Amino acid sequence: LIYCMGDEADDILRGQALSDVQRQQYQAVKDTLDIYFVPRKNIIYERARFNQRVQLTNETVDSFVTALYALAENCNYGALR
Repeated sequence: LIYCMGDEADDILRGQALSDVQRQQYQAVKDTLDIYFVPRKNIIYERARFNQRVQLTNETVDSFVTALYALAENCNYGALR
């Protein structure tokens, strides 16, 4: 995986807290790179976007509800979703 990604990925991996054994395990390396590259969501911002969403003129109820479901994905509401 690191060979395919290039030298920069190797530099990133060296900066992470992995043991030599973990560096040889594909899943450990993949999880570490996922944590590094996947940005964290700003929950407050996402909830504000959700709460401010209103139905637009000429927007059907179905498309409005679909948009609300899409916005709720990033709000971390858990069971309230």
